[in-house]
Amino acid sequence: MSDDSGASAPLAFGNFLERMRHPSAADLVRSIKGFISSFSTSSAGPSSLEEADEDGVKVQSFMENMENTFRSHSLWRNATEEELDAACEGLEKYLMTKLYVHTFTVCPADAEREVSLAHKMMSLKYIRPEHLDIPAHFRNESSWLLAQNELRKMNSYKAPRDKLVCILNCCKVITNLLNVSAGSGSPAGADDFLPVLIYIVIQARPQSLHANLQYVQRYRRASRLVSEPAYFFTQMLSAQAFIERISDASSLSLEADEFNELISKAVAEASEMEAEAAAEQQMAAPSPTPSVVTADDSTSVTSEGNNAAKPDPALAAHGASTEANAGTSTPPASIAGSLRRREVAPALSVEEVESAGGSAVAEAAASGELSKLGVVFRHTHFNDVVPV
Repeated sequence: MSDDSGASAPLAFGNFLERMRHPSAADLVRSIKGFISSFSTSSAGPSSLEEADEDGVKVQSFMENMENTFRSHSLWRNATEEELDAACEGLEKYLMTKLYVHTFTVCPADAEREVSLAHKMMSLKYIRPEHLDIPAHFRNESSWLLAQNELRKMNSYKAPRDKLVCILNCCKVITNLLNVSAGSGSPAGADDFLPVLIYIVIQARPQSLHANLQYVQRYRRASRLVSEPAYFFTQMLSAQAFIERISDASSLSLEADEFNELISKAVAEASEMEAEAAAEQQMAAPSPTPSVVTADDSTSVTSEGNNAAKPDPALAAHGASTEANAGTSTPPASIAGSLRRREVAPALSVEEVESAGGSAVAEAAASGELSKLGVVFRHTHFNDVVPV
């Protein structure tokens, strides 16, 4: 059975890709690419939860068939169970990375629930540990922050296993904290674990939480979503369900007036932040060039005269880049600064960074100067998924 700790994942995926390059794997490659092409072009995306679940069944069925094919294929003739597990993990990662745009948050019902959950978590941001009856000796802000960060990483990955590992890391941080805090007394149980997890989720407010959980549930191989991973994943689903059900103070340990005050405060802050963001976006948008219309309304010229360059319609959609490409004037400082901030450094592979000197990167990261190196990592492996 595959281990979801993440420690051997880079080797597993690398080994899978290496075997797929072997001439004898041509039939496997054709099958995999054929399924990806067929799945990608079969529809514009599921329009209901039932269709989304059907897509999950299709993928699960294909991976099960390929797993049986691996067992009888010459490339894995004398392979151990661990090697076969690694091949199946590699297949899942490759397949779901290719199908990600067709399988992640493509169902309208999932998207609506995502918006509702995000709003609910935002409105609960001022809920405190005591409101969830979390004992004082289980409260540890540094550990909680670590658990929140692990959960926030989930949306950075495309493979179901990678996302699941982020959930496991979060839950293991909580479990370790509870066990240490319990001391020599009775070990912490589910009644202690779930309130802490709920609080962590509310404070982390991970992006696309519902979509990520549905994605794992539909596309993580069912034969591998067992034991500890299954337990922690179920706890995460329970935490989401509890948060969604909170509608008044009766679900928490606080008075109705205090509950309403905390909710109102959070909602007001969110509205203010949205208004500020909208104002900043409007200020950053380029102003249209004023025009003068003739009496017969048949000709228009710019305020700079008839010789002013006319903006290219093909560039108009790019906002500030129109003036820059037309060459008629220098963009205002605010726009120029925005353009500079949007410049993207060329991506470097991990190998290129290592050859440049890993110590230099580490030193720059510690001093806060890493952004000046222009290093952008390509996420091609499980490298960021590290067991706690």
